[in-house]
Amino acid sequence: MRTPTATTLLALVAGAAPALAQVRAYSINEGVNYLQTGEDSPPKSPINWTLNMELQTVVPGDAAATVVTFSGPRSPFALTFIPGQPFGLHRRFGGSYVTKAALDADFPPGPYTFTVSGGTIGVQADSLNVPLDVFPAVIPYLSGDSFTRLQSANATVPFTGAFPPFTIPSGADRGIVQLTISRGSGQPADLSLLLTPADSSFTIPPRTLDGNTSYILRLVYTAYLDFPARFPGGTASGRVAFVRATAVDFTTTCDADFNTDHTVNSTDVSDFINQWFNDLAEGTLTSDFDANGVVNSTDVSSFINVWFEESAGQICGG
Repeated sequence: MRTPTATTLLALVAGAAPALAQVRAYSINEGVNYLQTGEDSPPKSPINWTLNMELQTVVPGDAAATVVTFSGPRSPFALTFIPGQPFGLHRRFGGSYVTKAALDADFPPGPYTFTVSGGTIGVQADSLNVPLDVFPAVIPYLSGDSFTRLQSANATVPFTGAFPPFTIPSGADRGIVQLTISRGSGQPADLSLLLTPADSSFTIPPRTLDGNTSYILRLVYTAYLDFPARFPGGTASGRVAFVRATAVDFTTTCDADFNTDHTVNSTDVSDFINQWFNDLAEGTLTSDFDANGVVNSTDVSSFINVWFEESAGQICGG
């Protein structure tokens, strides 16, 4: 039997030690949301303005309650404990506002003091100072022909789109660009990209998305103000974020879904061949698959090649 060494015993003891009770992060996020509905131009009017606050502790029992106080009429603002997390999470959404002025009336600039209580931490407090406006100056949107091309993007091939870069505003410490694609609000992301303010393009890899499926793309520009080493002992990182976010609705396609029933299967082949014979007889171009202005045998071979590719990958197949 091997006798444990002193190093091994120290490692076991260290591994078994409980996590220190402490606040590890807290934040205030102010946002404005847009919807892009046209080509190569930023949305002209916001959908809404929002604000949310959050505090995290190392483990759920560190704090039973978190209350934020400030000079506005909605103070004190009690955060809600969110169960089911490996850490302690307290969060609350401040609501949706039609104008920035209405948001600022309820949540004005100035110091916001987060006070935790009722857990193993005891009572602790620290503040974040929220300035009036440190939003990125640029509204995010898909530029060039990206919006139009995305509306019928083929899920089996790469898609590259463009957007304008932004400059980190004065008073902010850093900025990021986030791009996510999901099947709806609150749904998990099928694609999530983290980019820099200097970036101006993105690529959706082939077969990342399903064909003939509706998605929401969200392009988000965020400017951060960082407040390191906060709360007693300097355990927490504080953050104030100013966020501009634009949503784009789109539906993917599959070239071999000839009958547009949202499935690529043998019916598409028979329907295409029937249409091809009809085009030859009538002089029409519905089955001109390679779009060269002529219906001939090349269209059949091109369609069959794409059909095999798309039906085999489970992206468009039935």
